[in-house]
Amino acid sequence: MYALKASNINGVVYKMYIIQAINWAITNNLDVISISLGSDSYYSPYEYACQKAYDAGIVVVAAAGNSDSDDPNYPSDYSSVISVGALTSSNNRWNPWGSDGSNYGNCLELMAYGSVVKTTQMGGGFTYTSGTSYATPAVAGLAALMLSKNPNLTPGEIRGIMRETALDLGDSGWDKYYGYGRITCPAAMAAVGTTPLYLPFREEGNTYYWSTTDTAYDKIVNGHSYDGRTCDYHYEDISHWYNYMFVEGPIIDLRTWSGTNNLELKFCYRAKSGYSGSAVTQLRIKFYDRSSHSYHTYTNPSAYDHYWVHQNSRLGQTWINGYDSGWQVVSMELLASEFNQFAGTKDLQVQWGHYDAWDTDWFMRQYLDFMYIEEQVTPNEPRYFSAHADITDISLSWKSPTNILATKYYLEVNQLGQWVRIATLEPIGSIESYITYLHTNLIPGRTYYYRLCALNLDNTASSYIYEDATTLNLF
Repeated sequence: MYALKASNINGVVYKMYIIQAINWAITNNLDVISISLGSDSYYSPYEYACQKAYDAGIVVVAAAGNSDSDDPNYPSDYSSVISVGALTSSNNRWNPWGSDGSNYGNCLELMAYGSVVKTTQMGGGFTYTSGTSYATPAVAGLAALMLSKNPNLTPGEIRGIMRETALDLGDSGWDKYYGYGRITCPAAMAAVGTTPLYLPFREEGNTYYWSTTDTAYDKIVNGHSYDGRTCDYHYEDISHWYNYMFVEGPIIDLRTWSGTNNLELKFCYRAKSGYSGSAVTQLRIKFYDRSSHSYHTYTNPSAYDHYWVHQNSRLGQTWINGYDSGWQVVSMELLASEFNQFAGTKDLQVQWGHYDAWDTDWFMRQYLDFMYIEEQVTPNEPRYFSAHADITDISLSWKSPTNILATKYYLEVNQLGQWVRIATLEPIGSIESYITYLHTNLIPGRTYYYRLCALNLDNTASSYIYEDATTLNLF
């Protein structure tokens, strides 16, 4: 356990000091960060530091604040942070006379006892005090206990277990005054298995619900290594006929989206079954706003709620029948006119899954490599466009624009003063992945002139970038 000082010699706290402390925790591979302070002013480097810690596998917990309001409070309002409110010993929200009281609102996640807490005081000895600052370490401590039982748990898995095992208070389910409820240590520890748990989303009929424990029908491993990729792995021990099996994708921040431009949902997955004559069909995508805690069923177009995928008919891409689909990259346009209810949310959750509708045992396995949403903006030029020549071949390579992962690229060569397209290429991997093309059967000793542009999903193209190379002479 480490106590990191984030103030100057006069006890004044600056956000940059807190950021430095968080970065120190990341560098030194700490597991849990407990922050019992807050401010109502948003600061993007502060949010970035918390997100960086979360991405590094650190559970970040912070006090919701003591102003008895739903005013902004940071860092607890950042999506990567567990926001903790305070309870009295009778499981009521701490709300004494006067202006003090446990904060509430859309970002509140969990509650813990924080009223009349015995604690140490400066100068020695003990005192009793109250507030969300004293509830926060209880949640951080539970996270540490869970990790002591299973060090492979991710921050998302820990959050999911805490939510599902919390004692529900206030209105049924999540509410803005009590979040998901009061943490319960015994139940949370009992839910921690010996293998990593993930938070699957399931549907039966018109009922949607969350579960923190694996079942024979839904087993989830986050951070699974397969075929050289780190994936979310979803599989069955018992084939679950005529049911969808949903898994959470990443949380997506849409606060910078105004709701005007269309969006692109892009993801890469692989599906396998235990029956060589089957074909994995009916991929379904659903969207959930964690901030408003509401599902949305789209009716026009229905593809947003039911994004069906059938063999041999999937957005013009080749679908592979049989045991293994291979890696499939899907691009889906989200129309602003239908999707703008999510504009400004920081907590858009994407759920995805397949339908097991075959009359035999599938024992389905699903792998999600990546999933993201980005605004349909005009792409910048591709980066690092280069050409390297041999005697009869020229190898070309480049990276995606920085402002968008392009949907495709047009590569052209100049022939007798006319630009002729020689390739239309799809991206591979992330923005930092190189795309390559080998131009073959060329004449030795000749200079070839190329140009390249990037396109988004609605085929808006970047400006061209140019490169040339001269093949080597035979002698």
